[in-house]
Amino acid sequence: ESVLEEACTDVQSQDTADRDSLIRRAQRAEVSAEIAVRELLLAKQETEQIKSQKQLEIDQLKNQLAQLETTSQILASENRRFMSIGKKKPSYLDNFEAKSLLESTFEKDVESASRSRVKERFKRNNRRPS
Repeated sequence: ESVLEEACTDVQSQDTADRDSLIRRAQRAEVSAEIAVRELLLAKQETEQIKSQKQLEIDQLKNQLAQLETTSQILASENRRFMSIGKKKPSYLDNFEAKSLLESTFEKDVESASRSRVKERFKRNNRRPS
């Protein structure tokens, strides 16, 4: 009987060890799954943030384009008006506003302009509320 009891005890201790091992493996799998879910949520959040930033850039560019088109239409209208009157056309480049518009639109150093826009956007996006 003692051999039988010893064998039963060995089987029970092996079952306990196997069960403990399975519990640890299940816990590791659960932690791994939780990490994967968190990484997925962070990636999704980052993607949404980038998407909203790009949409903001698109909207800003659309507004800038609309302003440029409006200015162009005004200048063309003024040009036609002066041509129809027969007067000498005024030099629009003498006008400071038109000059600055042309300078900002046709900047010689595109990389410098791009850096400036990025810096301004960074400053604007990272302002702390008062």
